[in-house]
Amino acid sequence: MSDPDPISKGLAHTTTQRLLRSETFEKRALHLLARAPVWLASAIVHAIFIAILLQINAFNTPDNEPKTFNVSLADRKNESKLDRGEDTLDSPIPVVDPIVDPASFEWDENQTEADEALEEFAADDRIRLVSIYGHYGLRSAGGRSEAVRRGGGTPGSERAVELALEWLGRHQGANGGWRADSYTRMCMSADKCRRLRDPIRNIGPGLPGLATLAFLGAGYTDQHGRFKQTVDKALHHILKIQTPSGRFGPEAGSRTIYNHAICTLAVSEAYGMTKNDRYRAAAETGIAYALKRQHIDGGWGYLRDGATNYMSDVSVTGWVVMALKSAEMAGIKVPKTAWKTTLEYVDGAGDAKGLAGYTRAGRFVTPQNRSTVGVGLLCRQFSPVKVGAAKESDIADALARMLPSENGEGFFYHAYYGSLSLYHHGGPKWEKWNTHVRDLLVKTQEIHGCEAGSWSPGEKRWASWAGRIYATTMATLTLEVYYRYLPIHRTNAADSPGSAELIAYQKALKAYRRFIEMFDAQTTPPQKLADARDRAVRALKAYRQAAGAKAQDEEAETRRRTRLAATAIRLATVYLRSEKYAKCIDEVKNFAARFPDHPDQETPRKLYAGCLALLARQLDREGEASRAEVLRRELAEDGYKRIIRDPDQPLAVYMRVAEDFYSRDDFLRGSELFAQILERFAGEPEVKKNLSAIKLSLANCLLKSQKHGDALKIFEHLYGRAKSIAVLDGLAQCHIQAGRHEDALKIYIELKKGCKIDGEHWWRAKYNIATTLMLVGKSDKCRKMILLEKELRPKMGGPEMRAKLERVLRDCEKIDAVDEP
Repeated sequence: MSDPDPISKGLAHTTTQRLLRSETFEKRALHLLARAPVWLASAIVHAIFIAILLQINAFNTPDNEPKTFNVSLADRKNESKLDRGEDTLDSPIPVVDPIVDPASFEWDENQTEADEALEEFAADDRIRLVSIYGHYGLRSAGGRSEAVRRGGGTPGSERAVELALEWLGRHQGANGGWRADSYTRMCMSADKCRRLRDPIRNIGPGLPGLATLAFLGAGYTDQHGRFKQTVDKALHHILKIQTPSGRFGPEAGSRTIYNHAICTLAVSEAYGMTKNDRYRAAAETGIAYALKRQHIDGGWGYLRDGATNYMSDVSVTGWVVMALKSAEMAGIKVPKTAWKTTLEYVDGAGDAKGLAGYTRAGRFVTPQNRSTVGVGLLCRQFSPVKVGAAKESDIADALARMLPSENGEGFFYHAYYGSLSLYHHGGPKWEKWNTHVRDLLVKTQEIHGCEAGSWSPGEKRWASWAGRIYATTMATLTLEVYYRYLPIHRTNAADSPGSAELIAYQKALKAYRRFIEMFDAQTTPPQKLADARDRAVRALKAYRQAAGAKAQDEEAETRRRTRLAATAIRLATVYLRSEKYAKCIDEVKNFAARFPDHPDQETPRKLYAGCLALLARQLDREGEASRAEVLRRELAEDGYKRIIRDPDQPLAVYMRVAEDFYSRDDFLRGSELFAQILERFAGEPEVKKNLSAIKLSLANCLLKSQKHGDALKIFEHLYGRAKSIAVLDGLAQCHIQAGRHEDALKIYIELKKGCKIDGEHWWRAKYNIATTLMLVGKSDKCRKMILLEKELRPKMGGPEMRAKLERVLRDCEKIDAVDEP
């Protein structure tokens, strides 16, 4: 009989096993696994299993590790290489899985920071958004488009904003400001803008402040964007009119604090967005001036009775509160006492339900001044201290029922403050309000002549007094509500138990990213890296506890589960990079069962598969081969289940699982997968490059499965393309299984001629020729051949081969003795 295992176990298995035994390969695989660059998606390497896919293999014995080589019988010049086990043909390029950093599964390098935030988290994750990206993070181009989509804007509302900014840019004065009474001098068209009535001539710097805020609100600064020259001139104008006392503009009676607060708000936002120190200085002195002018009742208002008696009103107070908040967000300190007294005033100016009226003097909400309800709600939302028993949700309920009317008194003012406060509140009330106001503003924007892009102030006194500049800036700021500020004041989230969860999530994310940064730095001292790892693990586990039970609201529950799923993958990634493979496996093993709706199922699967392989390798080093084999078996079964469940797996998964089955002598399933590879991935470049090697593996699986007829067809096809040792040996084995021993003998003789005389492979060919001679009844020739070689080459290929041939010799002598008469 021929050698029980004369064929190598297959080229993929041979080369992979050799590489897996190499420390150099392992270190390289771990390095690439830990440090390779992105993709969302996300993932882990299967190169550990596949390595170099297929080379054509030498004969193999149970006692020797097979060596990979290939022989061309037409090229006898390569015999010296053959004897050393080298490949005489070009080695195929390995089929490997893309190596991806598993930590980067959820980020896309092509996105802006604001895009990343919005893609990864819902709007209620506001604590984390502010801590990482700042309060103005949504005003960037990518963040702005995503904020519009999520917040309730439309392409039409965005076009309206851009048209309005173009109109404002065209009507900016030469000094960088805007005037309510003379902007029409800038009209370039014969069809000039109309003024329905004469506005207040000395309305002051509030208009330049509002116009500047409109540009800043859309993300345009003096440093970035197509309006940077417009913004630069506008801010220069505002800085120029600030007096040494800190006040912006001259004393203008009832409009002094209005103007001052709006300009302070503008320079505070400019500083927050650009970090230019000249804006910080202006904002600090502006805030100081405003605090000096705070009335004893806690509010701000008009000047009354000369310079001695002041009366506060909610409208003026609202603009100062916005300036204080913007300055605080930019890093300028505002005393808590100022916030407390302000909120006491606003609370006192409200009715029993908390709806703020116009003043403390009993002028509560009327159809003419209902805009103050939105002002009061925003003051409550922006204040870091809480005063009074009124619930913000009740105020929002009432405000949502006061939808602005196009012809109503204070339409633009009411729409602006109502939109800003309800946006921060969120929920169905905001959605209803936003749809009404957004569509009304888009519909009423001028689209013809020089007025195109502006809004008519109408005949009502408030807007008509301030004119078209005022109406346009207020409408624009209203349509920018989706990205002017992050939704950090939403009361329906801040007043709920979910806020503790979000704080824990922000801490976990921060600790995790810190560990990843330190790991990727490669220069972090080991102890510091270990400390960072421990902090990340503790924070991620703490969030898991803080996430609590299922949320009642379906949308909130979806977001909570998304965060929990991301936490599981992050924790697994930390364990992976810390070489805690068993813990990594525990985190992602049942991921699909725990989070069946999570869009990224591939990343945890790859983490699971990769860690199984790495843990198996670790166990091999520790001398626990049996446990390692169990893991490899589990790995193969997991991969096979993935293919059965979803056949649209990548080529690398098919190759890894097929090779695993082949290495474990599961030839039936191995042949099934190799056949699918040839069918499903015929056009893949890797398959084309390795076509002969893959067919060889399939043929060997079929041969081992006793399907010698199918195997023979493949071996004959390969024989016609390249007469390698593995192909010739497989072809001979097919003939033997079919009982065609004479054909097998011819193949083995041909094979021997391609090997260097007295080389290892030459002796293996001799052995197979000897066993086949016995099968065809030529034991005498077999005996004579062995005796001749024993005389000419006493070592006979080494002790092991000598012992095999001597066993065959004894069998021949027994047969000859029986045949003698």
